Amino acid sequence: MIDINLVPPHLQRKKGRGLLGKGINIPREVIIGLVGGFFVILLLISILFQITIFAQYAQRKRLKQEWEAILPAKTRADTVINQLRTSQTKIKSVEDITGGKKIKWAQKLNTINDSLSRGVWLKSVVGNKQRLVIEGSAVSKGKDEMSNVHEFAASLKKNKGFGEYLSDLELGSIQRRAIKTVEVADFSMTANVQKAK
Repeated sequence: MIDINLVPPHLQRKKGRGLLGKGINIPREVIIGLVGGFFVILLLISILFQITIFAQYAQRKRLKQEWEAILPAKTRADTVINQLRTSQTKIKSVEDITGGKKIKWAQKLNTINDSLSRGVWLKSVVGNKQRLVIEGSAVSKGKDEMSNVHEFAASLKKNKGFGEYLSDLELGSIQRRAIKTVEVADFSMTANVQKAK
């Protein structure tokens, strides 16, 4: 291959050999550019890591401040919880000694409410340590107020939850009376209250 170069020899740029040997001819400028680019990328990655570290540090500091603000309330809450547990242990011990499970009157009242037949109205529900007394009236247009009262009593007797700690649930006398043209049946039911075990 003929090389024609019209520039005087002392001004001619000499061809440099590639750094990788004879077979691969990569100009030195490209290699320097690649190395410089690599360092720039490393620098950018380092800056990115520094920013991430700074953000994590700031978040940690903020969380630590929040924790220090919450800490007094947490210690108070832990104290209250420990006192509550101690009190519950004492209450359980007293209940175990006295045999003191309590009758759940709210559940019994809910059962009474759910068992009410159509046209049955309650006047009073009175309970004490010995007896439960339910008084009410039944009204019906179809002259079946007596059957409504019996249906109500049967529904209560069938309910196992209602019968817990109660015995001898009896329907007392039913008194009929008339209010203008409407027949009303007044009734009372009694049950003995058993001691909770």
